[in-house]
Amino acid sequence: MDKKKIFLVSLGHLSCDINGGALPAILPFLITAYGFDYQAAAGVMFAFSCLSSIIQPAFGYLSDKLSKPWFIPVGVLLAWGGLASIGFLHGPVPSRGRAFRQ
Repeated sequence: MDKKKIFLVSLGHLSCDINGGALPAILPFLITAYGFDYQAAAGVMFAFSCLSSIIQPAFGYLSDKLSKPWFIPVGVLLAWGGLASIGFLHGPVPSRGRAFRQ
């Protein structure tokens, strides 16, 4: 058993789990800064939950089939980069649901 690889995989998993837990923690700041209503805040969490439920198994399957060791650090960097990019928002992102609401 290669303990170094198991440690690295565990560290990557921990990092992504912390990232997932950080989104609900910053939602109050997004609501205050950008004027999100409850529907928009719930939509952000719903999109995060749905996308992670689809993307995680898909990338898990790809990493099992392709066996590329760089998938772990790239996944962690993408997860943290996505969360960090929230700081560069200039306003709420328009969604299709808001376009049809009157």
